[in-house]
Amino acid sequence: MTLKELLNYRNKCLICDTDMEMKSPDLAGVDMFVDAGGLKVVTGHKDISVYFKFDGTYEKMKKWNSLYAKPLFVMKECPICIPSIKIDGRKIKIKSRSVGITRTFSDYLSDFRYCYTFEIFGHDNCTFDAKLNNEYIKVNDGEKYYHITTDFNEKISDIYCGKIDYTSNSTIDMKVPIINTSTINDKEQLMNKIKLYNTFS
Repeated sequence: MTLKELLNYRNKCLICDTDMEMKSPDLAGVDMFVDAGGLKVVTGHKDISVYFKFDGTYEKMKKWNSLYAKPLFVMKECPICIPSIKIDGRKIKIKSRSVGITRTFSDYLSDFRYCYTFEIFGHDNCTFDAKLNNEYIKVNDGEKYYHITTDFNEKISDIYCGKIDYTSNSTIDMKVPIINTSTINDKEQLMNKIKLYNTFS
């Protein structure tokens, strides 16, 4: 896939239709911007930035290489559909670096979550390659959970579903060829697709 295709793989959350946010979990204090020419990765320091262009080339400032590990790992995620817990009756979103949070297994099963990841790796001749890595989807209907983890490198999707109360005879775990979510527009369609896999498995 090209960089433009990766950036536009999904711009709205599959679950709640919220605009996706982009970040690099490996790099703190880094902002990413898409403009007409490509993807800019910048920090607060003028000498630390890189610009991945849609034509397959990149430009970097002199200090970039010494301050990040190749490849550049990028995540696009829904800022609404992220794990949460209840504290004193209030629902608190758990950010990626949250620590000291105790959650039950049923909390984990009932999460909503949508994100996908890709990576960009530059070459010495100022060209780069990029590839789609993973897609993570977690939805539920209040009684049953439906989770899909897709590994695009291995060309496999893992489907997990069952009752949120986690009765052992209700759980399903199966590996299938990559599930194409590009034609799925909402969580109901996704859950129906998983039910079909369950029916014919």
